[in-house]
This record gives sequence, C-alpha cells and structure tokens, in this order.
Amino acid sequence: MLFPYLATKRTTLRPTPIVNGELTYDLLEQAGLQKLPDRDDFISTHTTAIAMQFMVEQRGDVVGISSLRHLDMAGGHVRADIFTDPSKARHGVPMEVMFLTVNYAFAMWNIRKVYFWTPDDGFGSFAQDQLLIRREGTLPDHLFTDGQPADMHIFAIYRDQWDEHGLRLLERLVPAEATAAV
Repeated sequence: MLFPYLATKRTTLRPTPIVNGELTYDLLEQAGLQKLPDRDDFISTHTTAIAMQFMVEQRGDVVGISSLRHLDMAGGHVRADIFTDPSKARHGVPMEVMFLTVNYAFAMWNIRKVYFWTPDDGFGSFAQDQLLIRREGTLPDHLFTDGQPADMHIFAIYRDQWDEHGLRLLERLVPAEATAAV
C-alpha cells in the first residue's frame, strides 16, 4: 500500500482548500512568483475540475502550485498540473513535486495512470530514463508561447511503473522518519 507523502527533505506540498482560480493566482503573486503565466490562461489551465490542490513550498517559501484535476475513476486516470517558478524552484524541485503529486494520486485513488500536458518536449527526461514516464502523444500548435504556435506534449506515469520504479526513487527523497512510520 502506498503512503501519500507530502514532503521530501526540501520540498513540501501544502494541501489547500482554495479552488478559486483568481484567489490562487493572487496568492502566488503575493508569494513573489515571477514567471506566472497570463492570469486567464492560468485560471483556465490550473484551477478547473480540481480533485486536490497543493501549494508548493521549498524551505518555507511558496514556489508554485500542484493540482490533480479531471479525476475519472471509471477511466482510471487523473491529470496532474504542476507550475513552479523557475527563478525560485531550483535544483530538481520540480521533479520532486512531480514525484510527490503522482505518488499522492496513486495512494489516494484506485487509478491506473496520472497524465501531464506540457509544452516541454523534454519533460521529465530523468524520469523517462528511469522508465517512469511514457509519451502519450502531441497536439500540434495547441497553444501560443511568446505569440507563436507551440505543440502540447502529453506524458503519463502508469501505476505498474510507479510501483516498480517510482516509489523507490521517491522514498530516497523523503525524510527517513517518514518512511520508518509507514
């Protein structure tokens, strides 16, 4: 049985009841995040159909948001959306957030996969190397980046791969006392 870890040694997911997109955006602005997307894009992309939402903290500072959206128990999947400010979340923190978010989803729900939509074609290269992430597809010219059409890439982590490879990687990142309690 998976345990829903919410922290590594340096990164914490703080559950938040806030699902109002404008309020969430305001909180991220107040926390000093510099690289927030356009307000309307953020609200439509990160704050609809929320199953669970977390503020991401690194050493006590808010550096982003992580959410699990569009939970489909019948289809056995949920979409993870992670936004971290690259000027604040450094040295592998986005990967730690991904591991914590994916593990939380698998620990809480009987689903077969967690999927991500991202404009980053190299998303999770470390995790891809570890056989964790599978490319699901690409939506050509699905969004605009800097006024230019850009592709949206879809990746997924499946429960069987997470159980076999991912959990072991995450457990190396969480504090020893957290894994001893499980």
